[in-house]
Amino acid sequence: MLNNPFGVAAFLLLRNDLGWKLLSSEEKEIIHQANREHNVEREDYASPAEYGAERFSGGENWDNYSPETHGLRGDSIAKTLARYSPTDVLEIGPGAGFYTNQIASHESVKSMTLVDLGEAFLEFLRPKLEVLKEDKPDFDYNLVVKDAKDLSGDEATYDAVFMSSAVHHIPDRIALFEILARVVRPGGVIVCFDPSHYLERLVRLSKRMRPGGYLRKSYYMDRTNLSTHQMCTYGEYKKICKSTGAFVIDEVSYVPSIKLGLLAKISKRWASTEIFATLRRL
Repeated sequence: MLNNPFGVAAFLLLRNDLGWKLLSSEEKEIIHQANREHNVEREDYASPAEYGAERFSGGENWDNYSPETHGLRGDSIAKTLARYSPTDVLEIGPGAGFYTNQIASHESVKSMTLVDLGEAFLEFLRPKLEVLKEDKPDFDYNLVVKDAKDLSGDEATYDAVFMSSAVHHIPDRIALFEILARVVRPGGVIVCFDPSHYLERLVRLSKRMRPGGYLRKSYYMDRTNLSTHQMCTYGEYKKICKSTGAFVIDEVSYVPSIKLGLLAKISKRWASTEIFATLRRL
């Protein structure tokens, strides 16, 4: 499928779970390898203090977080923390810790496990967490350099899992949520905030598939260019809940596209650029 332009186009345009299902086991390993390279070796990933500097002045990192600058994602995280008051928290893909600061500092949170493929990110966060422990002596943390799909741990360990811009980097999502079903306590929640795979995303991809673009053989045969950025959809989250039998969707909301403002009056979902979903463990 990934050796011809028609297959590559289908992989990019289809909803993630549908495109992933069409791949052979060898092609799935190609994507996993591309993800490992992309998510560790990018220049901004190797320099955590600079991460997100193109989006946020000074970078999206622990030191630059404040309630005034955390935006819509931070607002959603704050509401979740207030509603559920989690004690033991898992964060997958914390990056440079912009939202980790917000979560770890919340009064209810007593322990955090941070899982990331980028060791540089976790080492950047270690001294920040040590300083937090001085002000919050009942707080503890654990740093794990690991792919989320290889996550292990005791059953019913966490009250909440936070993934900000993480799910869209993980192609085999059923497998991931089956793992999370084991480690999240009944009544616990998984909070996901990612770019969405609706009209604006599909139009952008289509434009990039013009001659000389994504469907150029020299482009897609360089497998690092196929690292997963299959954005997220409500339909896929519904399928995850049904397939695992372990979750229900507690909340879902969308960030509307500025370009598609008129369509947003008809369908917030199809006019969105981001999707926020909270899944509750049964």
